[in-house]
Amino acid sequence: MTIERIIEAAVIAVCVMIATGTVTFIMNKFKKSAKNVLSLEKGVKALLRDRITQCCAYHEKIGYIAVHECENLEGMFVEYRNLGGNGTIESLVKRVMALPNSVPNGELRL
Repeated sequence: MTIERIIEAAVIAVCVMIATGTVTFIMNKFKKSAKNVLSLEKGVKALLRDRITQCCAYHEKIGYIAVHECENLEGMFVEYRNLGGNGTIESLVKRVMALPNSVPNGELRL
């Protein structure tokens, strides 16, 4: 084997090691990023569920829900469902959305 072939083999080996290291680094970053995104999605879903249930409990207590509050509740529910939220909240949301849009009989229940 000539010195040129030895140098050529060494250069190829170094290039392969650099490429392997780079790919490994990128893959590790991607895995960490994907894990962070999943954690954020789960956190947002939990916050939406909490906010939706609080909103529904309040409006069931007072006996009505204003139109703009219906829109807010519907928007939260759509995104909750898009994040994989289950249907247990759906019946609660439907019940609240069926409430009147103004104070019934002029009496506010608190």
